[in-house]
Amino acid sequence: MKHLLTFLFTFWWVWSVAQSTDYNPNRQFTPNELRQDFDALQRALTELHPGLYRYNTPDSLAALYGQIMAKMNQPMRDVAFGLTIRPYIGQIRCAHTSLTNSKERQRYLKQLRQPPLPISVLVKGERMFVATRPLQTTGVAAFEEVTSLDNHTAVDLIRQFRPMVWGDGYTKTAQDGMLSVVFPAFYRATFGFSDTLTVGLSDSSGRTRTVAILVRPMSARRLARNAKADTIRRQKLALPTRTVLDRRGMRLSVVRQDSAVAVLKLERFGDGSMRRSFAAVFDEIKRRNIRQLVIDVRGNLGGSAQTCRDLLRYVADRPFIFWDSTVANQRNARVEGAKTWISGPFAYIDLHFRLRRDTNGNLQLPTYRRITHPRKTNRFDGPILILTDGMSFSAAAIFPALARQFNPNVKIVGRETGGGAFGCNAGQSFFVELPNTRMIVKIPAYRIRLPLPGRDTGRGVLPDYPVDYSLDDLRQGRDKDLEQVKALLFTTGKPGETVP
Repeated sequence: MKHLLTFLFTFWWVWSVAQSTDYNPNRQFTPNELRQDFDALQRALTELHPGLYRYNTPDSLAALYGQIMAKMNQPMRDVAFGLTIRPYIGQIRCAHTSLTNSKERQRYLKQLRQPPLPISVLVKGERMFVATRPLQTTGVAAFEEVTSLDNHTAVDLIRQFRPMVWGDGYTKTAQDGMLSVVFPAFYRATFGFSDTLTVGLSDSSGRTRTVAILVRPMSARRLARNAKADTIRRQKLALPTRTVLDRRGMRLSVVRQDSAVAVLKLERFGDGSMRRSFAAVFDEIKRRNIRQLVIDVRGNLGGSAQTCRDLLRYVADRPFIFWDSTVANQRNARVEGAKTWISGPFAYIDLHFRLRRDTNGNLQLPTYRRITHPRKTNRFDGPILILTDGMSFSAAAIFPALARQFNPNVKIVGRETGGGAFGCNAGQSFFVELPNTRMIVKIPAYRIRLPLPGRDTGRGVLPDYPVDYSLDDLRQGRDKDLEQVKALLFTTGKPGETVP
């Protein structure tokens, strides 16, 4: 058995190395190959995407298609091609539509193990800041303004990369948040790798200086842990809490100033294990006689619709319909001249066995249109504050929108969500591999509309208590969202009573 495992591991390693050596990062694709790929992308979106014109007109997309196709007049590497066509995908304004590197390039980058950029950035409008203090000794402080990188001005970089990121509809908070996250990848893809990053900086007094930072091997996970620890530190300064229950993907804490107030942090909407954990969370809330609940979905990119619906059952005060409409363009991921597939066996079951033609002839998924009842036990019936920001997508936008609709005791604090207020294009997914560059396009299968009154104007979920951050707030590392929550909880002088 030991020898068999050794053989299998060796075979897998040799095969993976052989696969990666097939990839040539310097290959120049001909204009004809690039046009074929862009044409395949356009046909895939037209045939498969259920919300292609949700926030567009056919004429606007056709005009942009022509402008980008005109750029396919000279050879390009796959990386340059991807950057060139991203604005076309961005014009759809759908957070669930994405473009990723080919599998070969993904393996190549994994084996290359290039060190990450030595600073992380925070984009706010047309300005850029150092998001957290660098882990190495650089003399750079958190939230100093970045004026340039390697002689490229921050303003020019932001304008160049902003069309390459998107949220649902016209929300601007999503663009800032997403650009902050993917900026290092875009910068490397555009300008390549160098051993030193020259950063132009401006401090709070307006004095400017330039710092050359060595690019050293460093764990991306360590950077993420550092950023998360910094975020938690700011949160505890704004609203001191004590953790009483910590489960994968969520954490329940009680406020030190009043133990009858709890904060439930949801990092994502996971699958079955998270749904099972809700019972323990709300049992703990009941056991502790919690009178006021704060649910934090900032930075939550979404996840399972079923998990989102299950959480709603703990806070809704009436029966509800989760999704009013779930329409697909077609059952199969078939695009002529391109390799296509669907996201898995559950997608196949949904698309081939659960879809039904409605009275209008649309392919409708009835699963989430049935009436759902609130929990009979452990349902929380006190006041609820939900924290949102521009990185609250998909289920993390659906949850606050429906919680507020189906419970008048729910108020939202923070910033407009990156996910749409009236729904999104999501559910299962189609995948299309472009024929030459082999880049992969992910396309949502369903156009989802929530059972809300009014018209979809392309905005995210808007807060009842908007919170904005000034430059000084950023430099001081304040968590103004939780500061606002604290004011709402305690300004009346009666702990646990919310300001109306």
